[in-house]
Amino acid sequence: MALNIAKRIRAEVGDSFPVFFRLSGTDWAEFPEEDDTTGEWKQWGVTQSSQLVRRLKEQAGVDLVDVSSGGLWHQQKIPTGPSYQVHLAEYIKQRNPDVLISTVGLITDGQQAEDILQEGYADVVRAAREFLRNTDFVLDVRVDYLNVVILGVLTH
Repeated sequence: MALNIAKRIRAEVGDSFPVFFRLSGTDWAEFPEEDDTTGEWKQWGVTQSSQLVRRLKEQAGVDLVDVSSGGLWHQQKIPTGPSYQVHLAEYIKQRNPDVLISTVGLITDGQQAEDILQEGYADVVRAAREFLRNTDFVLDVRVDYLNVVILGVLTH
């Protein structure tokens, strides 16, 4: 279904309009993604996500895939902490180097974001919750990380 939706969106907007797709990299289930004996998929995980990303790029022309996780299984146990979802984006990026990959997951400062980009774990870093917690986040990054002063901007 996801691939069909992406194809229909691409057909509607054309090739000159960017199409982004957000997916869950894993269900965070406590059992293996795939049964080693039968090959049956037991849960949604990073391997299947990586395969879907390839199809989204090749068959639907998706320009960027934003990798998040969770919220799909009632017994999930998500180990949160700084950059806790970045490894999912990294895995997918390694297997799909020609696809722009975005990552999320408790990204709270400029150095952390820059490290993610410099290490090649993702092409884009999103820090939406940090913007909700700290509306001056971009200004803090400007001052603390970039050491740039923007005249005329008031900070508290």
